[in-house]
Amino acid sequence: MTAARIRLTGAQWAGLVSHLADCLPEEGCGLLAGKDRVELVLPIENGEHSAVRYTMEPRALVSAIGRIEASGMDLLGIFHSHPAGPFGVSESDVREWQYPEAVLVVCSRGVAGWAARAFVVAEGRVTEVPLLVDEN
Repeated sequence: MTAARIRLTGAQWAGLVSHLADCLPEEGCGLLAGKDRVELVLPIENGEHSAVRYTMEPRALVSAIGRIEASGMDLLGIFHSHPAGPFGVSESDVREWQYPEAVLVVCSRGVAGWAARAFVVAEGRVTEVPLLVDEN
């Protein structure tokens, strides 16, 4: 079952953004795990080392999924950045999406800083879902 929304704490958002900033000018990526809300943000190296594509480094991905399963959490979302846009889902994001149980979170950097949007991708259809960042 795909989450109807993604909820992050302010600290989780700050950690996610820090990872994305550290990856510049390349795309950054990682996993979001939890139950009703995100409990764990797992940054993963972009194995492509590209500014326009990402593939999670396979060993790190397997390790992160093992950690999620061992903790009894669910894979809620997968995040990555579009350092130079677009602010939203790209055609390649939809074409290459392999995680129907998870929400796709796309982050972009603009003049006001980092922002993110969340999407459910199913059978080539894209539906935006709420992405909430709590103040605390």
